[in-house]
Amino acid sequence: MKKLFATMNLAAVMLFVILAGQSSAQNTDVKGDRGYSKYLQVSKGGSLSVDIQAGNVDIRPWARDAFSIQIENLDKDEFDNISVTQSGNDITVTTTGDIEYLDDVVISIPEEFSVDINTMGGNVEINGSLDGAVTIRTAGGNIDLKNVTKKVNIKTAGGNISTGNLDKEVTIKTSGGNIETGNLGGTASVSTAGGNIEVKSAKGDLSVSTSGGNIEIKDAAAALSATTAGGSIEVGKILGTTKLSTSGGDIEVKSAAGELTAKTAAGDIEVANVLKSFTASTSAGDIKCAVKTGFNGEIKLDTKMGSVYLILPSGVNASVDATVKGITAWGDIDYQNYIFSDFTPSRKPEVKGKKEVSANFEINGGGNKINLKTSIGTINIRKGK
Repeated sequence: MKKLFATMNLAAVMLFVILAGQSSAQNTDVKGDRGYSKYLQVSKGGSLSVDIQAGNVDIRPWARDAFSIQIENLDKDEFDNISVTQSGNDITVTTTGDIEYLDDVVISIPEEFSVDINTMGGNVEINGSLDGAVTIRTAGGNIDLKNVTKKVNIKTAGGNISTGNLDKEVTIKTSGGNIETGNLGGTASVSTAGGNIEVKSAKGDLSVSTSGGNIEIKDAAAALSATTAGGSIEVGKILGTTKLSTSGGDIEVKSAAGELTAKTAAGDIEVANVLKSFTASTSAGDIKCAVKTGFNGEIKLDTKMGSVYLILPSGVNASVDATVKGITAWGDIDYQNYIFSDFTPSRKPEVKGKKEVSANFEINGGGNKINLKTSIGTINIRKGK
């Protein structure tokens, strides 16, 4: 009988140890000599809120129903200034007191989790795809995140921002750095006060602005607005209504299937494969426009100091008015040195006053209105394929 009781007591002790170990694995709070860690059980669909004074935050989504945090290089007297609390599936991480900077805060969360991070100074990274909303604010650091399926709102007062593919509504802003994104699936606003912007593609309406850098957008399927105060703008394909503006740089569009307005104060404008209405103006530069077969719209090209180059398909129906102003030649003006065309004019170039030459072309009976102007330069109307 004693042997039986001893066996039962041993089994009870072993069961207690196993259960204690499982409980410890599910909810631990470890404070070592130079580090802090904690492990909590959570379910998918929860949220993480991080609000720390300063430090780098590294978020690592994983395929587990668990939360884990590790903070290295801490003094023992700083442990009590770190708070990790849980309410259901919502986790909150905060710091208080005299902690000035955390070298690295490494946090693992389920892939289906929302994230809200606020830090007074430090880099923020999300190293993996996240099926949840993301909000990030840092007063001074870089932000780097991979693919996100829900709404994204990120802001830094002084750093670069890099993202993967973002499926929903997006707001990205930095006061002093470059911005680079993957494919944007929803309405997006992207701005920087001092850097370059590069967007791979945009399915929804996109607004892009920088006060001192270049803008590059591969493809835009909806409405697009891009503005820079000191750089060039390069766009691949546009399908929606587009407005491009720069105070000091070139503008290039490789394919314009939507209505386009392009304006630069000092630079060239070059647009190919134009199918809809196109308006372009520059104070100092050339304008080049290649119209695609099937064009239907109106074209207005105006440069104050430069030449205009227009390429039209042979079968286009167009009424073209071409005017060169500001001619400074002495004596008789040879109008043929100002307007060149592969099409026969309905009204040959003629001099108006002493400083203006104009001509008119009714191509294939006339149709789409095209107006070409330059003050100091030439107008070239060429026949394409």
